[in-house]
Amino acid sequence: MKKVGIVSCYFKNNYGSMLQAYATQKVLDNMNLENETFNISKNIDFKNGKKKYYKSQLFNYSFIKSKFGMIWLKIYRKINKKLNSNIKMREKTYEEFRKEFNLTKPYYTYKELKEASSKYSTILVGSDQLWLPVNVVADYYTLNWVEENINKVSYSTSFGVSQIPDKYKSLYKKFLERINYISVRENSGCKLVNDLVGRKATLVCDPTMLLNKDEWLEIQEIKPIISEKYILCYFLGKNIEHRKFAERLRKKTGYKIVSLNHGDEYVKYSDKFADIIPYDIGPKEFLNLIRNAEYVCTDSFHGTVFSLINNVKFFTFERYSSKNSKVSTNSRIYSLLDLMGLKNRILKGTEKIDDVINYKMNFEEVNNKLEDFRNKSKKFLKEALEVSIDEQEKNNSIKYIDIDDKTDCCGCTACKSICPKKAISMKEDEEGFLYPIVDKNKCINCGLCKKVCPILNKDEIKYEKKRGYIVQNKDSKVREESTSGGAFSAIAEYVITNNGVVFGACIDKNQNVYHKYVDKIENLRIFRGSKYVQSNLKDTFRDAKNFLENGKLVCFSGTPCQIAGLKKYLMKDYYNLVTIDVVCRGVPSPLVLKKYLEYQKRKLASKDIKEIIFRDKSVYGYDYSVLTVRTDNKIYHNGIDTDPYLRAFFSNISVRPSCYICQFRTVD
Repeated sequence: MKKVGIVSCYFKNNYGSMLQAYATQKVLDNMNLENETFNISKNIDFKNGKKKYYKSQLFNYSFIKSKFGMIWLKIYRKINKKLNSNIKMREKTYEEFRKEFNLTKPYYTYKELKEASSKYSTILVGSDQLWLPVNVVADYYTLNWVEENINKVSYSTSFGVSQIPDKYKSLYKKFLERINYISVRENSGCKLVNDLVGRKATLVCDPTMLLNKDEWLEIQEIKPIISEKYILCYFLGKNIEHRKFAERLRKKTGYKIVSLNHGDEYVKYSDKFADIIPYDIGPKEFLNLIRNAEYVCTDSFHGTVFSLINNVKFFTFERYSSKNSKVSTNSRIYSLLDLMGLKNRILKGTEKIDDVINYKMNFEEVNNKLEDFRNKSKKFLKEALEVSIDEQEKNNSIKYIDIDDKTDCCGCTACKSICPKKAISMKEDEEGFLYPIVDKNKCINCGLCKKVCPILNKDEIKYEKKRGYIVQNKDSKVREESTSGGAFSAIAEYVITNNGVVFGACIDKNQNVYHKYVDKIENLRIFRGSKYVQSNLKDTFRDAKNFLENGKLVCFSGTPCQIAGLKKYLMKDYYNLVTIDVVCRGVPSPLVLKKYLEYQKRKLASKDIKEIIFRDKSVYGYDYSVLTVRTDNKIYHNGIDTDPYLRAFFSNISVRPSCYICQFRTVD
C-alpha cells in the first residue's frame, strides 16, 4: 500500500487545529500506515483563493462584524508592546509543536499538488472547520486538485456552519460528489451532505477523540504546570458574561482562575478577571492545563473535547448567541454533548453557580460512550483506507514492552496497570517470577507500557542530606508482630484515622503473598512482619489511583522497585499519597516458597500448612529470629544457619534476576 497524504490545518496557531492535525497523523501511525501531511505554507493558489472570498464579503456586515475582534487584536498588538511580546512567546510554542508533523516538501501551486497526488493511495482531508465557505472558495480542502483515480476520504470534516449560502451550493456539490468516503463530526453536517448531494455521511468523532487520555500523555509533561487548584478559562469569543460566570465559580470554590487570553480576538476584560495569565502555552501545555484543572470554562469545541477525554468537570458556553446564526460554529458542540448525554453542560453564562455546580457528570458512562464512538469511528477509517490487519502486523513497529533480558524487569506491574486496552497480563516463568505478556490482538502499540517502566525510565538520583530517626511503637503487641519496631503501623493508623486506606503485603491461607488494601485499624495486623518472597501486586496500582483521584489519603507500602513502579504509573505527584519503602535485600521466588512448603509438609507428615512466620521472635526473642512453620499438630523452627529456605535467600540463590543489579539501591 502506498502512503496516505493528509490534508489538514496544521499551520494555524490554534490549539484545536494543531492537535486535531496531530491526532490524524498519530492515528495513521498507530495503524502502521506510512503518511505525510501536505505542506502548503507557501501555496499561492490557496492564499489567493482566500483573498477572493474575503473581497466578496466586503459588504457583508455580519461577516465583517464577526472579524472585528481579530482585526482589533492585530491593531492592539502594534500599540501594546507587552501584549505583542506575550503573544510572540505563545507563537514560538506553536512553532515548536509544528516539528511534530511529518511534512512534505512545500507545494507552491495546485498544479504541483495534483502531480504529487499520484504518489499516494489515499488523500485524507480532515478535520476542523475545513468546509467553511471561505475554504471551499479557496479550493484546497475540497480535494478538487486530487487525481480522479486516487481514493479520497473525508474524516470528521466539519462544515463549521449549519447553513450554506445559496450562491456556494454548486461549489459544495461539485467536490462532495468526488469524495469516495464522507464522514463528518456533527449531525448538521450529515444533513447538509444529504441535502446537497443526496448521500449519507457517516457521523464520526473528531480526530482528537480517537486517542484516549493515556495516549495523549505521550506528548505532555506529567507534572502539572500549575501546582495549586485552579479553574481553566479558554474563551475564543468575547462574551463578558462567560468570564463573569468564572468569577462567580472562583468565589464559590476558592480556586484561582487561569486564563488563556486573546487567542482569536482581543478582549480587554480577560486581563482583569484572571489570577494567572500564562502565554508560554503551546498545544502540549494546553493539554496539561486541562488535565490538571478542577474546572474548565470554555466556548471552544476542543476545550470541551479534552475536558471529556480527561474526565474534568467543565462548563461550555455558546460562543454565538443564536443557533441559527450564519457564522455560528455552535453545531459541533451541540452534537458532541448531545451524544454524550451532557447537554446540561451548555450554558449562557448568566446562570447561578448554585444551580449548576452540582450538575451530575457520570464519567464512567462518558468514557464508555467515548470508547464506543471511538471504535465505530476507527472502523469507518479502516474501511475507507482499506487497511488490512495482516498488513498492519507485517509492518508493525514495536512500541510495547518486550522482555528479552529478565534483569530488565522487576515485576512491578506498572506496564500492566497503565495499558488502556488491558492487553498486558503478568505470567509466571519457569522460576516462578511474574513477567508482562502482551496480547498483540488487543495491543494498539501506544507505547505507554514502556513509558511507565521504572527500569527503562530511571529517575536521576538526588543526593541530599539525610536524617535518620529511631522509631518504636508504644504498643508492645504491635512491636512483637512487626519486623522493625512497628513504625509502619503507626503511620498506617494515622492514615486510616484520617479516613484513608493502606496498601501492603499479606499472606492468604494458602501461603500466597499478595498486596491488598484495608481501611480499618484492626485489619493492619495482616501487613505486619517480614514476607521473604515477592508479593503479587495484582490491580492495586489501579485501586490506589482511584482512591487518590477521589481525594482519599492513601498509604502504599512495598519494596523500592514496587514504589518506583507505582509512582511511574501515577505519572504525577499526589498530595494525598504516602509511600513507605521497605528495606529490601532482594525478593525470593514464590515458586521456591511453594516447593519449600511442600518439602515441609512431607517432612512434618502433615497435609496442610497453617502458618509461616519468616522472622519469628517468640522462640529466642529479639536476639535471634527464626523461620517458623505451623501445621495442625506440629511446629518447625530453624534459623538462617540451617533452614534451607533462609539459606537460599540470604545466599542470593532464590532472588529475582533484576535483584542482582538492582536499579533502586543507592549508596545512602
